[in-house]
Amino acid sequence: MMIRPTIRPLSQHASRSILVILFLLSLLTWVYVPVLLAWELSIVTTQLGHLLALIVVVAMLPLKPWRIRWAAASVKQIDTVYTVLGLAALITFLMPLITTVVEHPGDLNLAQLFKPGDSRTPFKRFSFMAANGKTPLNLDYYPPTENMRSPSPWILVIHGGGWINGDSEQLPELNWHLNRLGYGVISVDYRLSPGWLWPAPKDDILAALEFIKSRAAEWNLDPNRWVSLGRSAGAQIAGVVSYSLRGEARPKGYISFYGPSDLVFGYNVGEENDILRSRTLLRGFLGGTPAAADALYKSASVMNEVTRESCPTLLLHGRDDSLVFYRHSQRLITVLEAQRVDAQLVTVHFGPHGFDYIFNGPEAQVSTASVDRFLKRVLPHAL
Repeated sequence: MMIRPTIRPLSQHASRSILVILFLLSLLTWVYVPVLLAWELSIVTTQLGHLLALIVVVAMLPLKPWRIRWAAASVKQIDTVYTVLGLAALITFLMPLITTVVEHPGDLNLAQLFKPGDSRTPFKRFSFMAANGKTPLNLDYYPPTENMRSPSPWILVIHGGGWINGDSEQLPELNWHLNRLGYGVISVDYRLSPGWLWPAPKDDILAALEFIKSRAAEWNLDPNRWVSLGRSAGAQIAGVVSYSLRGEARPKGYISFYGPSDLVFGYNVGEENDILRSRTLLRGFLGGTPAAADALYKSASVMNEVTRESCPTLLLHGRDDSLVFYRHSQRLITVLEAQRVDAQLVTVHFGPHGFDYIFNGPEAQVSTASVDRFLKRVLPHAL
């Protein structure tokens, strides 16, 4: 005898409970809540809103707000309330997707929204010595495709983590994507605070560059054709390194994902008890307040390194970033334009900090498309 499994529809009670939870969750798309978990959930609500919208539709099916002939008036009224909550959640969950389609036409692949992730490409792990000559650090090298006839251009990736955590394996999907396009990709570690103060991370990246260029021939890389890419704290480090290098040592471009550009400004607009405890992070990173460590704050601020010779720049930032104020990128693009540097600021309207965590999400697709166009222009190559 075969027993066939049955799928029971949601009860009205379960449906109502789910709709209340989804409605409250949808509010994180609009409302800033100064709690770390709320920020993490906002990445889900904005970048997976299309999937949450489908759940809302399923949860609304058992309701009977307009079936007057079969439902008692009290049930109809109650279900009408829950239907309104469901519709509000549905619209809210879809807003990031709709806004992205309108503001960035052509950058979104709707089918890709429903893919689970991206296929990985292999990397080789190496150890290089930090600038202090004592601390070994990891370097992950994603080799360019084997049929490259000439030395490959490459991207140096510097991870985020508030200068206190993170590593070279952070958010690898973009590394895989760029590697499949034929670029060599190199993701590196650096010494973290508060154990190490600025400029230790900058010095470590410079040491990594020396290590990479010493292996360039062996790895089939062109030592002079590279772009730096950093996220958050890593974008700050990448920016200072990229703009401070001169001549042939200068990269062909700099890509910043939601990076802080002025650390004095960051300290002044931050609060002691905000989500990241940003003032505590900055004191640990730079050895004190701006008044006590003025020189370090200035040398760690990307804006202060901008000159007319600065490399082409792509800034990617979410307007709703609650961890690194969107004004950081606005202020930096103003300085770059004043110096007539080739620069672009791409804004994702509903993007929280770390919007690219979900690689196939709508706003991550926009950032990936922007990175692809930027690299095609400043670091062209042929497979």
